[in-house]
Amino acid sequence: SLVGSEMCIRDRYIVGLTVGCAISNLLSSLGMIDVVVGTLASFLALTAMSKIKNIWIASLMPAVFSVLIGLEIVFISPEPVSFIVVTAQIMLSEFIIVTILGVPLFKNLMKNSTFKNLIS
Repeated sequence: SLVGSEMCIRDRYIVGLTVGCAISNLLSSLGMIDVVVGTLASFLALTAMSKIKNIWIASLMPAVFSVLIGLEIVFISPEPVSFIVVTAQIMLSEFIIVTILGVPLFKNLMKNSTFKNLIS
């Protein structure tokens, strides 16, 4: 299945999710640096998630690795920006989307046998 005992990403899906992120980042207004840095952040988050068995802890990894995106924005922004503010905004958005909304949604979907079979 896509996930482990709860949500932990299976290793075999890391490459596909990472490539999907890279393709998506090709459309970024930040250019090729976002393809590289954004994809690296996603790859590291996914890899960490695949090693963590607790769904709630694993769901925090995208927020943790969004530090790389904050650094990217600080370095390439033509205007001075605060690393702390930019990174905190990205981390908060990742936390809300993945942990607060994503985990409960996923847990509910896993109660559906059709969904569970689809990702198995």
